[in-house]
Amino acid sequence: MIHTPSGPIYGPRRKYKRLRTICDFGSVVGTTDPDNPAGVKGGAITCGDKNFAVADYPFPLDTPGTWLVEVSISGIEVQTDDDDSLILPGIVTATGTPAWNLIVYTGSENYTSNTNPATPTSSGTVILPIGVLTVAGGTASIANTGCGAFIVDQCAGILTYGRPAE
Repeated sequence: MIHTPSGPIYGPRRKYKRLRTICDFGSVVGTTDPDNPAGVKGGAITCGDKNFAVADYPFPLDTPGTWLVEVSISGIEVQTDDDDSLILPGIVTATGTPAWNLIVYTGSENYTSNTNPATPTSSGTVILPIGVLTVAGGTASIANTGCGAFIVDQCAGILTYGRPAE
């Protein structure tokens, strides 16, 4: 719609599609060049009052195989009431730092399970699934579980994560 002195003019509605060439968190980056080694692209994770900038995870292209790729964060402290007897929705902080993990994948393995807080004063560990990495013939590819930053949360003591729309 365009506003003119004689009134609005309506034209055809245009649709714009955002094009993405690379995933913000979890794509394969780099080459066989030692100055730019192959790796899984890192990204941002928000967990309570912590904002982590996860570095890329380098891997060799000369080792063929297939792996589940995940990132874990331990020491997650959940919100509690004033006397620490009830778990409230939300996360306070994380004392651990993000750590990459690879699990050999033959087709039936699963990502590691979260460790939820057992009591209001205990902490937990969240696992953020990145995707299935395959290295063959000196090249790598990944089947991502999603793209973008992670936001870790919890409700009723169950750790969860989200990836906001991009």
